[in-house]
Amino acid sequence: MALKVLLLEDAPADAEIVLRELKKGGIDFESKVICTEAGFLVALDNFKPNLILSDHSMPGFNSIEALAICRARQYDAPFILVTGAVSEEFAVECLRSGADDYILKDKLTRLPAAVKGALKKWDAERARRRAVKSLEEQNIFMNLLLKSIPVAQYVCRNASHEMTYMSNNIYAFSGYHPDQFMDDPGFWYSMIHPDDAENVTEHFRGIKERQECIMEYRWKVSDGTYRWIYDRAKIIKTDTGTPFIAGAMIDITLRKETEEKLIAKNKDLNTFIYRSTHDLRGPLMTILGLTNVALDEEEMNQLRSYVMMIDECTHKLDDVLLSLITTVSLVDADLEAKDVDVSEMVDAILFDCKNIDGFSGISFELDMAVESRLQMDAFVLNSIFKNLIENAVKYSDLASPNPSIKIAAKTDERYLYFSVDDNGIGIPERIMDRVFEMFFRGTQVCKGSGLGLYIVKNAVEKLNGTVKLSSAGKGTLAEVRIPLPA
Repeated sequence: MALKVLLLEDAPADAEIVLRELKKGGIDFESKVICTEAGFLVALDNFKPNLILSDHSMPGFNSIEALAICRARQYDAPFILVTGAVSEEFAVECLRSGADDYILKDKLTRLPAAVKGALKKWDAERARRRAVKSLEEQNIFMNLLLKSIPVAQYVCRNASHEMTYMSNNIYAFSGYHPDQFMDDPGFWYSMIHPDDAENVTEHFRGIKERQECIMEYRWKVSDGTYRWIYDRAKIIKTDTGTPFIAGAMIDITLRKETEEKLIAKNKDLNTFIYRSTHDLRGPLMTILGLTNVALDEEEMNQLRSYVMMIDECTHKLDDVLLSLITTVSLVDADLEAKDVDVSEMVDAILFDCKNIDGFSGISFELDMAVESRLQMDAFVLNSIFKNLIENAVKYSDLASPNPSIKIAAKTDERYLYFSVDDNGIGIPERIMDRVFEMFFRGTQVCKGSGLGLYIVKNAVEKLNGTVKLSSAGKGTLAEVRIPLPA
């Protein structure tokens, strides 16, 4: 189906050039050209464009106003500024205001690529919104399910929450006996998390005006941990005229944990889309630039230097691509148990590491105490071993007198233990809690994609294991524990 392009342009010649550039870029489209605010509003309603291209300044109307209209209407289409020379500050402001890109009229050859990129971004955003909506619908279903199960019901005299009755099923999720609430008027309130106490107090103070209150707060249970509680209370009036408060408490910890995971996954998704695009384009642009320079170079030694730099960038791009493929594969992969020889796997990884700078100067000590083959997922296990070993090699301290790495593996009846201990540059304490984040790079001179330890964390979790890193400022010890199949 042809793309519907709405072009805001008051110069017919410029409009013709812009549309011709889209055709040269192989884009199948139908277009409408307007230059007034009234025409723009009509076109949004009737023409329903899939893409909006806008010059900045037109008689009585400009791109900022057009963009504001689109965003106010939440119009579902990319908006690209196509204009003459503009300041960098203006361009940045346009992007902050919601424009997807800006193209200078003297560089229109970039327009088709910018259009395709913007359309792809919007398609991804629509897919993300559909996924979020689907998850929201699942959350609604979960809430209905939670409300259908037994809850702890209570009755209290007033907004101080002094209990006169607590149902027996309070014990099921709290470990407390109902009598504890009646014997001590302040018992319930004393168990509220300190950070939530003020908010709970405010809610209950207003219950007379609203006749009911709904709260979510953290509440300490008998084992000393905090659980999330959904608490709904309502004022009940009796024939005698003495009102009381009836309410219900339900443990919603599972729902809260699910929401937190959803937030974390959305954050990872947004980071993945942005950084993967950035890290792929960087080396590609460098390669293209070096290629253009090399084509004009006649001196053989200098040409050879350019070729070596292109080769380095290509390997860097390949490293990023492999890391991205591994990251996606770990999410989608179903575990498949196969015979795995841990020693053979480590030997193969070390062989592949020989091309890493400084490998030949490192002394390795292997302690493979795994005598038999294990029934485990080879791809996931290899992802763990490979990234931990490669990190130790990449961040070895080649200036030290004896760079060394010790790799050990052993099993007992329940677990596979794997460790990589090096005397490399180490991990500063200030960043230790961030090293497993997606695309986090802990050094200014980063030699990897920033995905290695993120892959390790996800692969270990895939196998229901644990991973721990420790560093005393010099050297790093990585320890992995993975449960063996029953």
